[in-house]
Amino acid sequence: MGKKNLLQKQLFYTLRVVWEGKSKEIRALLDTGHYLRDPLTSEAVVVVEARALEDLLPGELMALCRGPTEGNPDFSSFPWASRVRLIPYRFLGSPGDVMLAFQPQEVQLITPPGDQNLP
Repeated sequence: MGKKNLLQKQLFYTLRVVWEGKSKEIRALLDTGHYLRDPLTSEAVVVVEARALEDLLPGELMALCRGPTEGNPDFSSFPWASRVRLIPYRFLGSPGDVMLAFQPQEVQLITPPGDQNLP
């Protein structure tokens, strides 16, 4: 096995994200240098481009993902409102911002011996 294939095998994974009874598998890169955490629970977060989950998430949530997150967007009337958060982040050389985050019902790491639920 070449170095590139070995590196990809060690750093790339498949995740299954479950939301409202539907699931979607996405390819994920293990980023050992990111320390993002949910400010309310201190749990680590998985960063996913919104368009990768477009056919999984409700249209209203996707609209919030596409729109600006400045101020306080009002999603309180939606049944999933308690599972949505704004997470502050900053990267080198930036003043900082917030990203919209949601808590799926489940995230599974797809592995050859069997799937593992992630906390």
